[in-house]
Amino acid sequence: MSYFFDTFLQVLLLALPLLALYWLITILHRRQSGQRINWLRLVLTTVLYVDVFYILWNTVSLEILFHPLTFVGNINLVPFIGIYKMVKAIIQSENIWSIINLFGNIFLFTPLGLLAALLYPKMRRFWKTLLLGFAFSLLIETWQLFLPRSFDVDDLILNIFGTAIGYLLFMLVRRLLPKLTLKINR
Repeated sequence: MSYFFDTFLQVLLLALPLLALYWLITILHRRQSGQRINWLRLVLTTVLYVDVFYILWNTVSLEILFHPLTFVGNINLVPFIGIYKMVKAIIQSENIWSIINLFGNIFLFTPLGLLAALLYPKMRRFWKTLLLGFAFSLLIETWQLFLPRSFDVDDLILNIFGTAIGYLLFMLVRRLLPKLTLKINR
């Protein structure tokens, strides 16, 4: 578990200058235009950016730094084979990495579905949010073809599932806390 915490800290430290710049530009722009600073929106947008940066860091960035971009070609186009193997390994208690891989693919994309719909009114259609999750995941999986990693349709499925869970959480937040959604988009 410390690996993920350490990785998160690394990502946060690397992203901090970009996030500080984002905050500075947003705050200065709002003040110059006479608009109030929506701190809740600023914080939630920051969380979304950290999530995206964390996903990229864990899927493609380290390999790009240390490996030349050449087509490796490890491809799994058969849906649910990898998911089946991971679930089987989890049931048989073979290793922790199956749990991390299965749930990591889902949970890393959940904030994307939730926050994209919360922050951007144009993303409030289920299909648009799923399309965003699909496009981002497909970009990562395609990028991994040129790294010592693999393109796995099961990762794509799990990422889209995580995005869908995020969107369903958005629907729940919007129903239970309708004023919050309005406050975020002021």
